Amino acid sequence: MSVLERDPDERVQVLDEDGNVLDGATVPDLSDEQLVEMYRTMKLARHFDQRAVSLQRQGRMGTYPPLSGQEGAQVGSAMALAERDWIVPSYREHAAMYVRGLDFDQTLRYWMGDERGNALDGLNIMPVAVPIASQIPHATGLGMAIDYRDDDAVAVCYFGDGATSQGDFHEGLNFGGVFDTPTVFFCNNNGWAISVPREEQTATETLAQKATAYGFEGIQVDGMDPLAVYQVTRGAHDRRRPLRLPRRGRGRAVEAEGPDPTAGGVPARPRRPRRRARRRHNGLGRGGGGRHHRDGRVDRAAVGGKHIRARVRGDASTARITDAVSTATPGAARRGATRRMSTTQNLTLVQAVRDGLKCELERDDDVVVFGEDVGENGGVFRATQGLHEEFGEERVFDTPLAESGIVGTAVGMAAYGMVPVPEIQFSGFMYPGFDQIVSHAARMRTRSRGRFTVPMTLRAPYGGGIRAPEHHSESKEAFYTHEAGLKVAVPSTPHDTKGLLAAAIRDPDPVVFLEPKLIYRAFREEVPEEPYTVELGDAAVRREGTDVSVFTWGAMTRPTLEAAENLADEVDVEVVDLRTLSPMDWDTITDSFRKTGRAVVVHEAPKTGGLGAEIAATIQEEALLYQEAPVQRVTGFDTPFPLYALEDYYMPEAARIEDGIRETVTF
Repeated sequence: MSVLERDPDERVQVLDEDGNVLDGATVPDLSDEQLVEMYRTMKLARHFDQRAVSLQRQGRMGTYPPLSGQEGAQVGSAMALAERDWIVPSYREHAAMYVRGLDFDQTLRYWMGDERGNALDGLNIMPVAVPIASQIPHATGLGMAIDYRDDDAVAVCYFGDGATSQGDFHEGLNFGGVFDTPTVFFCNNNGWAISVPREEQTATETLAQKATAYGFEGIQVDGMDPLAVYQVTRGAHDRRRPLRLPRRGRGRAVEAEGPDPTAGGVPARPRRPRRRARRRHNGLGRGGGGRHHRDGRVDRAAVGGKHIRARVRGDASTARITDAVSTATPGAARRGATRRMSTTQNLTLVQAVRDGLKCELERDDDVVVFGEDVGENGGVFRATQGLHEEFGEERVFDTPLAESGIVGTAVGMAAYGMVPVPEIQFSGFMYPGFDQIVSHAARMRTRSRGRFTVPMTLRAPYGGGIRAPEHHSESKEAFYTHEAGLKVAVPSTPHDTKGLLAAAIRDPDPVVFLEPKLIYRAFREEVPEEPYTVELGDAAVRREGTDVSVFTWGAMTRPTLEAAENLADEVDVEVVDLRTLSPMDWDTITDSFRKTGRAVVVHEAPKTGGLGAEIAATIQEEALLYQEAPVQRVTGFDTPFPLYALEDYYMPEAARIEDGIRETVTF
């Protein structure tokens, strides 16, 4: 039945509170053994929860989110899944993760602060997501990847009713509806978001009916009834094939109503869904209640045993802080680099972007390009022009205008093994996706202890110079270099653009690839037709010199070289184009400074907190005894990027760079 035909007050239920089958209800086809296992797992989950809460109250562990009252919803839904299916938890789904193969000991290790508790080797479980609702687009991305690979699987995403107020909830469900993904959005609705009641979270009659707006079915189910939850979740499997069903075909939003002991206004002792399951087992004549009771016993000593607490406290190592943050492997090593340099073509920088994307799409079927207007339109700067026609709508496609959704779905696709290359129309539009970039893309490797990586290349035109309105000319590269796990590349020539882009796409970690739009079409350069890479982390000395080193990147490389030529008769200037800002090529920087003894850093971002300060500090630390003058910074001003009437004044140009160089060499 479609949600459009369903009474919004109707709720799926199989058992009453005494464990009896309701009149007209369909009982899932589960064996006695499966029913006992369901009951046993719910009982075990409750005991684990009690032990964990006790440890927290004794001061033996930090924050812990209890699950009591949600055992029926979690166990019932997780048991309905096949081995190939995926779950995407928030931070309270300990029972669902246990059903899917993660031991409670491992869960306890995580909540006791040991990084090894994140290990998810071989499990189709995304790691715990603490930011509210931010995991929802990941589940949609998993669904998109499942579709692309033509796999027979489903992704189930868990979240609470408070999460439905977040933007990622709306973007994740909207993407799921637009791309018709095999995703189940599972809302554990207890009526509260910590202390805020549901009626202050939403004006809709039910949470399930929100699915209607996104184009798929919404179902209410009694979260205290594990059989009803099992039945509804299992129903998602019946709707996932064939792949290309009409809209409203496969997506499903489930609203499971049940209590949560952390909610305001809920009695201190929550209702127990396992009682309903126990009564069902003991009262329906399936082999006798006594046997079921014995079979359903749990080994309480095995849950949260003393050996775990001893290990957590006894062998924690500071070395694990940097374990699995990112790989130092050059991008070219990921799938093999081709460095043949036979025939060339005369390209602008934006044409080199397109050529680099084309080569990587041809080389690797897992590469997909998507974003706002990148399909038939070819992007606002035509960087993807013709790729949609050449590679088809499954490889190059448009998305809704939702940056968090774009980045979040890319994270899910990458975790599944694909190589997404999302485009954000302008770097100033990346802010809505910032949480996904720094909270998830950058941290997924370390959060999962290497189980998942995010081989995502996030492209964005950046910088000023094109007379654009507010937010179209931002230069905030320092934001991304500050986040461990991210790599940041900024090319300055067509040749480097194609090679760096290939290295970024082949890299196993997320790369923020910032394209200086001021020089998209400023000049041409000979670029090899064949695929090749320029290694991430290698700077280029664009001009040799002995008197002063000038460090720069992106669009600022050209006015810096112009300034160096203008001063050639009086100062011998060395110009170093960093090309990659994270990892930064400190060897080239310090070697150049030791040769000249003087340094100038040029960037169009604001001065305070910019990367010029980082370069100056590292020079002080690594080469102080070679220093002949203070490090000079020629930068943008500590203001928002101005409207275009003052754009030329704001951006460093050759004359201002010359002044900075003169001031340094005459100190």
